[in-house]
Amino acid sequence: MSAPACTSPDQGSHAWERAHWVFHVLIPILLGVSLLAAATDAETSSARVWLGAGLSAAMVAWYWLLRPYRDWGDQERRAVTWGLGSVLLWLPLVLVHPAFFLVLTGLFTTLFANLAFRPASWLAGLLGVEIVLANLFPGDPTGGDVLITLASTAPLIVASVVFAHWIHGIIDQSRDRHLLIEELEATQADLVAAERTAGIHQERARLTGEIHDTLAQGFTSIVMLLQAVETGLGEGDASRRQVELAIDTARDGLDDARRLMADLDPEPLDSHSLPDAIGRVAARFSDETGVRTEVELRGDQRRLPATVEVALLRATQESLANVRKHAAAAAVTITLRYGHEVTLRVTDDGSGFDPADPTAGFGLRGMRERLATVHGRVQVESEPGHGTQVLVEVP
Repeated sequence: MSAPACTSPDQGSHAWERAHWVFHVLIPILLGVSLLAAATDAETSSARVWLGAGLSAAMVAWYWLLRPYRDWGDQERRAVTWGLGSVLLWLPLVLVHPAFFLVLTGLFTTLFANLAFRPASWLAGLLGVEIVLANLFPGDPTGGDVLITLASTAPLIVASVVFAHWIHGIIDQSRDRHLLIEELEATQADLVAAERTAGIHQERARLTGEIHDTLAQGFTSIVMLLQAVETGLGEGDASRRQVELAIDTARDGLDDARRLMADLDPEPLDSHSLPDAIGRVAARFSDETGVRTEVELRGDQRRLPATVEVALLRATQESLANVRKHAAAAAVTITLRYGHEVTLRVTDDGSGFDPADPTAGFGLRGMRERLATVHGRVQVESEPGHGTQVLVEVP
């Protein structure tokens, strides 16, 4: 059985669905007009008018009680139940007064708007039978009258069903076309995002290579040349202190260049999970500095959005860069916990600092700004002589 031609009005994807509010008022309006016509007919008794009013109220209440247009629960069964009840209520209405024939237009339209085509067609056929009965009931019909009524009613019912089938086909084609366009737009957006990500990775790789081939190599050469000069200087040479300061400055520049390459390098997450990438970064840091570094994983590991994983990895790199430059630590512990929130904790046993000191930022502002893009938070706990703890939380 096909799906109903008209679904929840909340979707608002098609003109038929956006105009669904019309069906909420169409039958009540037609019932009101028909009831007014019956009430103003001098030949209609007040009892019949009140009966018509009661049946009209019952039909409206039946619609709002079942709400066949609502996409919750067993919508199809509720829609068919509403349709059957409304069709059965129409016959006594039209027997109260012929003016209620006007309700047929709204009833036919609403049936095919709220029901799948097959049950709506069966109920339209039942309405056809009721139309015949309504035309034959008042008098004393002969066999010829019955045939004439059937011959005049059947083509109208068949034409209505055929027209409704055509309308359903147009709506189904429109819906399929709409879904296809949405899929194409989603695919196009995915392609754009993939191309953008690939472009970012390529640019980062290019910049990493440029920094390595220019700044890093240059600083390395300067350090080596200055060390050669330092070797040729005597212990009491006045220039020795200046050369040592120059070597320290060049080494700081080399460390900064390496940190930039680590920040720009997209490789750690390309083919590894976040814990693996953090482990690789920690191992590299330990090899380069000699600081004992441990990585702890807690909770059930799961894949996070790429932007979140990159932000957490960059936070790890930035925290380790601060340890390298300022902490003079002997040990670092990195704890990654998966839970309702993902938390990253980097703890060292270094010299610590006073968080209230405005000059003791150590790159934390950039870390906060990066994590803010993924709704993350950064907390820093430190005290001079008691190490530092950086806590990152991402929802």
